[in-house]
Amino acid sequence: SVRQLLFPLLVTALFVPYFKRSARVKNTFVNP
Repeated sequence: SVRQLLFPLLVTALFVPYFKRSARVKNTFVNP
């Protein structure tokens, strides 16, 4: 149904900014 499509989009929308932020923090730790 619609909910089966909406839930992965919601999870992706929540995880993408977190993943980008963690990648940016990792880069700053590697290159201070």
